[in-house]
Amino acid sequence: MDNTHKEIVNVIRLVSLLLLLLIALSCSKESDMIYSPYIHKEYIYKGQLHCHSNKSDGNGTPAQVFNAYKKLGYDFVCLTDHDIFAGENATPKPDGTELFSLAGVEETHAEHIGRIGSDVGIVSDNAQVIINDIVAKGGVANICHPHLVGMDATALLAITGYDLMEIKNYMVEDVWNSYKGTDESLWDQVLASGRLVWGVAVDDTHVMDRDLGFTSVMVYANSKDEILDSLRNGNFYTMEKDGSLINKIDLVGTTLYIEVSDASDFDFIGSGGVFQKNIGVKSTYYKITGEEGYLRVRITNSASGKHTWMQPMITGLNSSMVNYNVKILSETGRVVIGSPIATLFEDGRVGVITGVS
Repeated sequence: MDNTHKEIVNVIRLVSLLLLLLIALSCSKESDMIYSPYIHKEYIYKGQLHCHSNKSDGNGTPAQVFNAYKKLGYDFVCLTDHDIFAGENATPKPDGTELFSLAGVEETHAEHIGRIGSDVGIVSDNAQVIINDIVAKGGVANICHPHLVGMDATALLAITGYDLMEIKNYMVEDVWNSYKGTDESLWDQVLASGRLVWGVAVDDTHVMDRDLGFTSVMVYANSKDEILDSLRNGNFYTMEKDGSLINKIDLVGTTLYIEVSDASDFDFIGSGGVFQKNIGVKSTYYKITGEEGYLRVRITNSASGKHTWMQPMITGLNSSMVNYNVKILSETGRVVIGSPIATLFEDGRVGVITGVS
């Protein structure tokens, strides 16, 4: 097929999808339009997105750090030494038994920006320049411990292009006993402003053998491309050690069903605060109204008090949804063209906008 033919096919495809959207909107309520980042994939892999070796201010060599995480049952690690690339480990074996390493750096010249899947690039005291460079190199940008480096919601909204922000940093909150819960609160402020950002919990390890905050990504294989794709698109949950594992996330129509491993408290949080709370259960559901703007779920293990955080969904085709659509279109390159049945992304992936009732 020549390029002209391909262009004609793409135009026809786009027009067809737009017509589908118009038809769907004409017969759907505002609350029927829900964007969920969750797509069921075969594997869930445990990873660490912020840790240090003695190449900066950690106490172990890179190899020792990797081995420590391997013994703790991790599938992948991103070593993020300050302003220096400490190297990557070997490619994993086909059966997935070998720890996989993503290139990483914690840039400290402007705030603290984590490079995930990207080694050292442009050195700048401008956070936006650094983020642009990370994205250009195919990596994912993470805002590290924002409160610690003096970032508030205004500062976070002034920069674009990052997909992740830390909402729980164990080094800051539990070792230094500082800013407890404040980064999670910042996350809500950013989300309520119409910016779609995924939240992560991290060790920020400087001392080996920590296993306190980590991310569980949904992937088809333990590979760089798969992991980075899930991180960019929010297809993961993040948690503390001894938090509840998530067994099921299902969005059926406008009802969200969740099952976890242990008795837990569920907080369903949106732009107006907590919309629903369930206490001491292993499974629950929430009927999305479309008034939430965004909807995220914090799960607290009843026995340990430790948290698991789901990534936010966007609910309702309202003024807030328009802001999120702009973000999805202009900042990540993903184009949301859809109906209450499905969403087609630029990369050909069919996502989850659902909710025909």
